[in-house]
Amino acid sequence: MTKFTGTKRRPLRTNLTAPIATANERTRTHEGGEAFARDAESDLFLLAATNMVGEDTFYERAGARDARFVELVHAVTRDNPQFVARLVPYLRQNMLMRSASVVMAAEYVAAGGEKGRAVVGRSTAACRRAGRDARLLADRARPQTYPCR
Repeated sequence: MTKFTGTKRRPLRTNLTAPIATANERTRTHEGGEAFARDAESDLFLLAATNMVGEDTFYERAGARDARFVELVHAVTRDNPQFVARLVPYLRQNMLMRSASVVMAAEYVAAGGEKGRAVVGRSTAACRRAGRDARLLADRARPQTYPCR
C-alpha cells in the first residue's frame, strides 16, 4: 500500500486527523456489531455527505433518513450554529451535494440559525435562477418539494 504511505516522488507525511469524532460511548451497528457513538456534528457531516435527499439506502428508508437529517440539523443548529452555517456552502461547493445543502439551509433557517438569508444564498447559488431562495423558504413546509433537486 505504498500509494497511501508515500513514494520517492512524494515524501512521507504524518497522518492527518479526521473531522469525525467519536464519544467514549459504546453502541451497536444496524447489524448488531459493536461500535462507538459519534458526536452530533460528526453524525451530521457523515449523513450530509452521503444523503441523496429522498432516496432509500440499504439500511434506511428515505423518509426515515430525511427525518433523521432534519432532526440532526436542528440539534446541531441549536448547539453549534456556526458549524452548520459553514457546512452548507462546503457541501454545495466542495462536495457538489446540491439537494442536501439546500435542505440543510432551509432547516437551518427553520431551526432559528443566525444569518439565515446568507446561508440560504450560499446553498442555492448553483441554481442560477432568480427567486429560488424565496421559493425554497416558501416550500419548506412541504419537504418533498424542495427546489433545485
